Amino acid sequence: RDHLGDNHPRLAPILAFAKANDLDLGQVASLAGLGAASDVEGSLEDSVDRSAAADRVIPSSRSLGIPGAVAPEPDFDLVKVFYGTDRAPAPVKTVSVQDKPVLDARTYYSAKRGPLETGSVTVSVPRNRALGDIPKPSIFKFDIRPDPSRHVILGAMKVHPGMDAFVRDVKLQLARSGKREIFVLIHGYNTSFSAGIERVAQLSVDLEVDGAAMLYAWPSAGSVFGYKADRAQITDEAVTDLEDFLLVLSEQTGANRISVVAHSMGNEFLVRALEKLAARDPQSPYFDQVVFASPDMDADEFSERVSTFDPLAADFTLYASSKDRALQASRRYNGSGRRAGESDDPILLPDLNTIDTTAVSMGGLGHSDIFGAAFTDFQAVLWLSLEPEQRCLLGKRAIDKNIAWIFGSPREPYCGEPEFAAAVTTIRRVGMDKSIQVLTEKMAEAEAKGDPSLGTWQSALKIAQSLK
Repeated sequence: RDHLGDNHPRLAPILAFAKANDLDLGQVASLAGLGAASDVEGSLEDSVDRSAAADRVIPSSRSLGIPGAVAPEPDFDLVKVFYGTDRAPAPVKTVSVQDKPVLDARTYYSAKRGPLETGSVTVSVPRNRALGDIPKPSIFKFDIRPDPSRHVILGAMKVHPGMDAFVRDVKLQLARSGKREIFVLIHGYNTSFSAGIERVAQLSVDLEVDGAAMLYAWPSAGSVFGYKADRAQITDEAVTDLEDFLLVLSEQTGANRISVVAHSMGNEFLVRALEKLAARDPQSPYFDQVVFASPDMDADEFSERVSTFDPLAADFTLYASSKDRALQASRRYNGSGRRAGESDDPILLPDLNTIDTTAVSMGGLGHSDIFGAAFTDFQAVLWLSLEPEQRCLLGKRAIDKNIAWIFGSPREPYCGEPEFAAAVTTIRRVGMDKSIQVLTEKMAEAEAKGDPSLGTWQSALKIAQSLK
């Protein structure tokens, strides 16, 4: 309450938890500075009322000193994450206020399959953090309570009564945006519903999504020991649910641009759904960008299915690494050959841009490069639809008359990651024509001040000019 203020919408799940679990509301009220136990009920009702209006995305403040950035206050972004899921609701006790349930995204859905449904969750994402980070409270850091200036916090949740309500909400969100774009993430193995929502919220901020950010959540067990159970979820019925969800986005929302990204095991759901869409109407361009990130799928099966997709999207991109330890473990578990996300013997197809991120896969499992080490290239794909030949920070490796593109091996000496990021971020925010002017001004300003960033702006200008 100290951090968020009186009756903030994100108080609702906290107060509802106290009530649902029969905690001492008098003590809760005293500790929270609310006064009497009856004030907990009042604050809960007010918080629910305010949560109904808390559905506007606050634009990201992330900036390289480029015009168009938001002022530094507040110190967090409030993101509305839409979702589609075929998870069944969990049998948990809920609390109703004014005849409406107060829902908690952390406990609402189970790991069992149910009918396809949609909804949204409001999430706060701190601005003072590294790209790709999802900071959470930790006793090892002596965090006593969630703080929106330092932690990702899940807030108000809404379940739509039907697909028509979902479409109306998405259209309203797009109407409030400039670019009218939709970003969809299909999560991978070992991902709970709430973890998927948090990842999309973080990506929405870091990718500066100007429109609607969405999660498609299939019933992962959310456990490192649940690999077999997660793989058993890949059924024809589950794939049809995803196909139906993607079809609604393409045909009913009126979005100008739809980008679909699948990670890890989520790729098998997406590949099979795209195959169904291609069979339905092989000539329809449903999407702008489709990204296969570290696909945990048999490589030969992936190649066979993807080779039929060409008309479905403007571009298909595969991110792979030979240092992906998760896929190495998957290969041993499945007792098969290479996985599609491994780059030792990369998948190279005429209509697929294959990006090898091995050079930047440092530490950890090396299974999430697009969310971290290779994020700059990922931005260029989703923001500007740049072909690999236009992305000078990619090197080339010729293999049997095909090309694998290498992230971390720039083709031009002036094209480092900071310089490329400055160029594409400027173009994204102010447009191609104005970006030349803005970068020229930044270069002149740095030169006048003797600023060491002068070299960065000079290179960024050269990169932008090469793209014009």
